[in-house]
Amino acid sequence: MLGERLKLLQWLCIFGGLGGVALVIRPWTLSDSLSWPYLISFGMAISTAFYQLFSRMASRYDSLATSQVYTTLAGCLIFAPLAFWTWPEALDWQLLLILSVYGLLGGLAHWFMTFALSFTPASIISPLFYSNILWVVLYDALLFRKPPTALTIVGCLVVIAFGLLFFRMGRKAKAA
Repeated sequence: MLGERLKLLQWLCIFGGLGGVALVIRPWTLSDSLSWPYLISFGMAISTAFYQLFSRMASRYDSLATSQVYTTLAGCLIFAPLAFWTWPEALDWQLLLILSVYGLLGGLAHWFMTFALSFTPASIISPLFYSNILWVVLYDALLFRKPPTALTIVGCLVVIAFGLLFFRMGRKAKAA
């Protein structure tokens, strides 16, 4: 869609990283417990992929500020009704603080991603999202006291290895 060309080894790295994510998630174990949260996560992944593609396309015509305003406004208009639908009756200051920090960090991450997509090919940025699985495993261990399994650690190592190989190929191509 973007006219970017990838080498065969880059495609293998992308699918290898996806394989590492599959080792962590173990989708073959989800058939008994597949429920709406998994479907929402899958929908989020698909939406993020399209968002990256469209952001890269829009960066040819719009400034970073324009992209930020329109995507944020669209997200608010589309998803605000869902927030108010599930809004708790009693809202304490701790929850408001957490939601505010979450919103600020999300906005900052959104700005960095849009900025990166304005001058870097999406094929370079997209594999970085595989690193999200590493953060999920870390948060799971720290916040929920659920240590990673051996298969989870192997999957994370696979993601890291293919990611490093992908970036090493990109550096060699720039140096040549």
